[in-house]
Amino acid sequence: MKKIILIGILGVAGYVGFGIYQILNNNTEPEVSYELRQMVQEWKNQMNKENINYSAGFNRIESISISDDYGVVAGQCNPIKRSITISLEQAKRGYFSTRATLWHELGHYVFKLEHDDDPNTIMYYKSLKETEYKISWDNMKEYYFIKCKDSEWISRL
Repeated sequence: MKKIILIGILGVAGYVGFGIYQILNNNTEPEVSYELRQMVQEWKNQMNKENINYSAGFNRIESISISDDYGVVAGQCNPIKRSITISLEQAKRGYFSTRATLWHELGHYVFKLEHDDDPNTIMYYKSLKETEYKISWDNMKEYYFIKCKDSEWISRL
């Protein structure tokens, strides 16, 4: 009986310790690869301009990088690894494609946004051409911020 109680106490202590670790760990921003720093900063500036609270969800991310070591065509957010990865192939398409993919993955990770069926949105489930992002970017952003604002409360959980 004493062993069962001791195991229970250790389990609760581990659970509480992990919770404290998560709280403390949510106060630091992710490590961002050099190539993406400007785009991440632009995203943060736009979130602040739109008065959207993103910090709790954003600070859960451990790393944001470009990589070619997996089979995802555009990008991936991985809550288990606490990472966002943009594929090298997507980054090679150009600035607008990279930025749209980054913001798309941040939408998934920070605000738990789902894919959209409208090709004129950042959360569209397919990757577009560089010129399509360039032409439609302002309209895409407008709808994106509405979705982020609607889901702002989720980023705090």
